[in-house]
Amino acid sequence: MDNNKELNIIVNPGDTLYYLARSFSINVSDILEKNKGVIDPDNIFVGQLVKIPAISPEGPNPGSSKAQHLVRKGETFFFIARRLGIDIEELIEVNQQIHGPGSVAANQVINLVVKKPLPPAAPEYSTRIYVRKNETLSWIASRTGVSLKQIIKANPQVGKVEELIAGNLINITL
Repeated sequence: MDNNKELNIIVNPGDTLYYLARSFSINVSDILEKNKGVIDPDNIFVGQLVKIPAISPEGPNPGSSKAQHLVRKGETFFFIARRLGIDIEELIEVNQQIHGPGSVAANQVINLVVKKPLPPAAPEYSTRIYVRKNETLSWIASRTGVSLKQIIKANPQVGKVEELIAGNLINITL
């Protein structure tokens, strides 16, 4: 494992730290060491960015990106873009290392579109969430168990709750 390489994988429904560790041929303890905000390895959230101290398991290296996706069996660029509510053309643009959107394969890591404004640097015991289409800070607060007030305080770049757009990154202080 190349300890200088770090991926920022978005948690999908059904993902666990054990699944991610197995996918990248590392130990759960390696993931926990990079993610001080994850206190309980059985408690991660859909949309959460999990730092993976590894190289991508297959395919071309996605390079460094603020958010990445581990492709599951049967997924396509179109499917991923539609599920996350991001533009397919933008998704293709941030993945120049892949020769055509039809050539994405299971267990390949691709870059995700990250929209500005970006949040300030996250404190050590916090995590980031990748905003999906139609999500609000209130909805994210309810599914993470973090108060809306705490989320707003950790994200001064978000002027109004309604200003979230798919592809934004927000801080969640645990």
